[in-house]
Amino acid sequence: DPQYLHLGRARGEFRRTEGGEGHAYLREFDDGWAVVNPTDKPAKTIPVPEGQARVVDHDSLEHPDTRPLIQQFDLGARRGIVLLKPGKAIGNSDNR
Repeated sequence: DPQYLHLGRARGEFRRTEGGEGHAYLREFDDGWAVVNPTDKPAKTIPVPEGQARVVDHDSLEHPDTRPLIQQFDLGARRGIVLLKPGKAIGNSDNR
């Protein structure tokens, strides 16, 4: 439902990003990134591409501003998350 999850237009292809341990694949959108770890091992201390973002999960989907800004994150094996850029809305309100 774009009311709750719409990151705008894609800004490129998926790219591999190295962490302190392992790696993840990120794809940038206007308002954030889709991130996946397709491997069998956790990826640790993955840097946020532009410095800071909020992790959007099931608990914060309707209110992502309740999550703190982070500079790096861990991602379990075969998992994915959404990172929301600071000052951006998770829904469609700021995407035209």
